[in-house]
Amino acid sequence: MIPIPLFILDLTLTAFSDLVCLGDSVVPKWKCKAGWFNRSSSEKGWISISALFKLGLQLFRELRKHGRWRMVEVQSGRVRVFVDLY
Repeated sequence: MIPIPLFILDLTLTAFSDLVCLGDSVVPKWKCKAGWFNRSSSEKGWISISALFKLGLQLFRELRKHGRWRMVEVQSGRVRVFVDLY
């Protein structure tokens, strides 16, 4: 078992968000096929790394709101691997 408290992961990801914003000026934006993904931007169809990072961080925080739960469990013979969020 490798326990990693999720609040520490949340703080680390939040700290990296400033670096991701800096990376937006260095790395070009990617073309996004889905126009609904980037509605608020004036550049329709383009997505930045910081927008993807913010989306992932928001998804992570939504998962944390549900409390403790088992995300995945795999068993093969005597080997058992599972990922719990708490």
